[in-house]
Amino acid sequence: MVFPCPIKLYDSSMAEDILTTPAAFRRIWFHTTEVKSEIYSSGWNPEKIKRSIYGSAIYLARKKWDLDDLLGDLLGPVDRKTLVNRLRDPKMITCVLALRTDEVMSCFPSESSPNGNTEKHLLDYLNEYVSQDETAPRGAIRRIGPDNSLTSVQFGRTPVSGNHERNKKIARYFRTKGIRAIRFLEHGEEVLAIYDPSSIRVLPQNTNFEVPPFSDILAANEPVPVL
Repeated sequence: MVFPCPIKLYDSSMAEDILTTPAAFRRIWFHTTEVKSEIYSSGWNPEKIKRSIYGSAIYLARKKWDLDDLLGDLLGPVDRKTLVNRLRDPKMITCVLALRTDEVMSCFPSESSPNGNTEKHLLDYLNEYVSQDETAPRGAIRRIGPDNSLTSVQFGRTPVSGNHERNKKIARYFRTKGIRAIRFLEHGEEVLAIYDPSSIRVLPQNTNFEVPPFSDILAANEPVPVL
């Protein structure tokens, strides 16, 4: 893909695409950022992310993401007033998605977990299925096994920049499979990694949450079972 990818502001002609997005992805999502105005003017650029583990992607969550205060903004149905306030938040971008069933992934099967859905399962899946670059230095990432043995792996918990080859390799892997977005649990919270930002629709400040597709999304805002 070519980055930056221009943002797409939602308009009413996109309603059907939003409502046909798979249920687990058919939510109102938030991207927390220090460069909101830059994204609006220049577009999405996953390779400019400073710290990422699961690939060069745009990361969305169900709330304002703060690893130092994960309990500070409890999940649950978001009221309209809060949504309107978040549209104006200088560090949040409010989004919906336009995706098909064959473009998303929520289960990461590996030898140790056939129905994996957490950040650990995702890393196990990547280390099992993404081919090793035999020309690259080996052993930079070590994983300690239950018997205290050390195993060299490609992908670990140490964050690297969005333009690091490790992150770009993960993004290429999913895009080659036709996957534009994945969903997993990070510290128990739903997180999306969007490898194709053209699937994101940014909500403008004058969004009316009382009309479809937003009224339908909010009415069905009960937690979706993790696949």
